[in-house]
Amino acid sequence: MEGNFTFTGDFNTLAVAAVLTVEMILALIANGVVLSITLYQRKSWKQSSTIFFTSLILAHLVLNLLYLPFAIIALAAGEWIFGSTDEEKIGTCTSAAFVYSFTIPVIFMTLAAISFDRFLFIVKPHLHKRFMRPWVALALTIVIWILSAVFSSAPLYGINEYLYLALYISLHSTLTLILTCVICYR
Repeated sequence: MEGNFTFTGDFNTLAVAAVLTVEMILALIANGVVLSITLYQRKSWKQSSTIFFTSLILAHLVLNLLYLPFAIIALAAGEWIFGSTDEEKIGTCTSAAFVYSFTIPVIFMTLAAISFDRFLFIVKPHLHKRFMRPWVALALTIVIWILSAVFSSAPLYGINEYLYLALYISLHSTLTLILTCVICYR
């Protein structure tokens, strides 16, 4: 990594940072409320869907607590400011990138597990009742989190690298996504 942490983009980073701040606050409130309600209702833990949804909520909370604050501040500042030396900046960027590249696959794989669980429940209820027990859902959830950790840790072992980038991606000219500290393959 060369040590160039400055972003020279063509969009209003302060506006994007403000939108992401609102999104983060709403996500923290919503996920916190749903998680507390879920934890309060003990008998719902006997359902596989509750285990999957709890995993999804936890992944979103990790993303909102450990990644978004860094991304918001970096976007508002226009550069990666976490650290006084290049090594410290690389370290904090790597940590934030790991959290991002870890939680996003957890979210996607958990959504796939929820889809499969709901498919079995609706289309093949006899198979769902027979195979989709709470311990199976918990085992699948643990495997999802472990696989995501293994795959996202590749740059920590020198296979790929995390770089500070601010990418402006427009989907259908209305949806914008800002990604900072993404994995860049050599």
